[in-house]
Amino acid sequence: MFTRFGGTIEPRVQAQLTRGTRLRAVLRQNQYAPMRLAEEVALVLAVQEGLLDELKPGEVASFRASLARARERGAGEVLRKVETTGKLDEADKAALLAVLRELAASQIADNV
Repeated sequence: MFTRFGGTIEPRVQAQLTRGTRLRAVLRQNQYAPMRLAEEVALVLAVQEGLLDELKPGEVASFRASLARARERGAGEVLRKVETTGKLDEADKAALLAVLRELAASQIADNV
């Protein structure tokens, strides 16, 4: 019965399941190498805003690796502020989203 359910799943439900898979892939951490708070915030924000929806769940790891470039592209100050204060205000969120959109677009273009 469960196998039949998998064949008749609605596209909306399938999209939610795939987004959940992406979120798990984003938050997966290596043992003894925890992610920094600012990186977690940036990655969860990217998933929440749907920036990674066009990536396959297996391609999320390369997006995580490219996040280091976000510091070079102008998000360094925002990420430092998140790291020290633990907060992300609206102006910083907008700046971080602009950098994340650029990274996601380049990642999607590289995988096409």
